[in-house]
Formats: sequence, structure tokens, C-alpha cells
Amino acid sequence: MPLHWETVLPSPPPERASYAADPRIVAAERQLLWFRRLQPKIRAIDRLGARLPEECGVVMSHSFMSFEFQAAHDVPTYEAWLESRDLLPSYAWHRRILQHLQSRCPGARWVLRAPAHLFGLPALFATYPDATVVFTHRDPAEASGSIARLTVVRRRAFSDAVDPVAVGHEVTERWATGMERACRYRDAGVIPAGRFLDLRYVDLVRDPIGTVRRLYALSDVALTDTAVKRMRRFVEASPADGPDPCGDSAAESGLVAGRIRERYRGYCERFGV
Repeated sequence: MPLHWETVLPSPPPERASYAADPRIVAAERQLLWFRRLQPKIRAIDRLGARLPEECGVVMSHSFMSFEFQAAHDVPTYEAWLESRDLLPSYAWHRRILQHLQSRCPGARWVLRAPAHLFGLPALFATYPDATVVFTHRDPAEASGSIARLTVVRRRAFSDAVDPVAVGHEVTERWATGMERACRYRDAGVIPAGRFLDLRYVDLVRDPIGTVRRLYALSDVALTDTAVKRMRRFVEASPADGPDPCGDSAAESGLVAGRIRERYRGYCERFGV
């Protein structure tokens, strides 16, 4: 995956000889330091670091067509505009930046992540026809609560007028719409069915290594013993899900589990969540 410092400061392309000590790493970490000062709660719910992997939203923000903006700001007119657009220009820019980043540090393949790909699967496959897409399915009530809390915390770094209830309704509807759109794309046959792997979040938590083996098999990539050992160390060092460290409950965002699951009824029945 591209690292945070690469996505926020991508040019000039990283050099292999100086990659680990690139001065932009310090510059990016300084930016994150100020963000943490603006919103100390972010430490408890989102892992941030200049050398940590970053999502595609940051890469796409360079095209000014990215769901990254509405995650940090209340911009409903921009959100409506973005969801109505053909996202192909954004993906073209995304590809160009990845090519730029690997021009002097080539690797075997890119591993990418962003929930907002739900809105742009046709553009994604038009840009990356050999892509494999992994859907990690989770109880929408739990997922909506998690997204709402993160959105509230991020927006409060830039505004004193953040309404958790409004955010709760907003994220619930947005991602329900995104999943419905993604399912329509898949059912229409415009995207190769064999390029998808559906995983349940509970299975990933219960058997992370076994679940990852399925992913590697679909991608036709060998899972080495070294990689497995590293994964096991990561799992052992990662804290289990517990009480919300920020103290912001789902109820404070106006989220009711039964109402959310009703909104996602078709999704829940289709994927068994």
C-alpha cells in the first residue's frame, strides 16, 4: 500500500536509495502532529503515521474528486455533486500518481483500500481491469456507528458546529446508497464476477490467517511462512474491540440498530450479516 507521506507529498517520485530516510517523512509527520493537537481523540480511533499505509481517498484528493473531503467537512452540495459524477477522471489521476510513485521504486503489485470504491466500481475496473476487489461485510449497525464516530471526531478538528445526530443519519444513508450502487454494478454484469471476494468481518476477526489465505488464493499469490509470521505478530499486538475510547456512543449520533438494519435489509440478506 502507498504510505501516508507518499500520498500527501508524492512529488518528486521517491528514490529507492533514499526511500527510508526521505525528508518528506518528517514533513508529513509534522503535519500529523498538528492534526493530533487539533483533535487529540483521533489517536484512540484511527492509526496515523507518516510511514503507515494510507487509503485511496487521499490519493484521489489531488484530483479534487474524493470522498476524503466530506469525511472531514460538512459539504452536502459537494457530496451530492460527487455522487452524481462519472469518477473515471479521478481514477485516471489515481493511476497516474501510483505510476509516478513506483517509477523509481517498482514493486510487485499495489494493495489498495477505500470504502468509497463502492461508488466507482465501473471506473475502477476501466482503469485497473486486472484488479481483485475484496468486500469485507460487517453488521451495518456496528459499521455505521464506527464511521459516524470517526467522522464526528475528524470534523471537530476543523469546526465547532458538528451535529453528531446529523452525521449519524448522513453516513448511514451514504453507505447504504454506496452498497446498493455497488450491488447493481455487480448484478448488471459490467464487472467480471470472478474479480470479487466476499468476506465477513466476523470471519476475519475469528480466523484472520485462514481468511487471508482465501484472499491470496484468489489473487494467485503465494503466502509465505514469513508473511504468516508477521501477520500473527500483528494480530497478537492488535487490541481486541472494546468500549468506544472516545466516549461517543452510537445513540449520541442518533443511530438505532434496528432502524439501520432495516435500511440495509437487502444487503444483510444477500451477504448474511
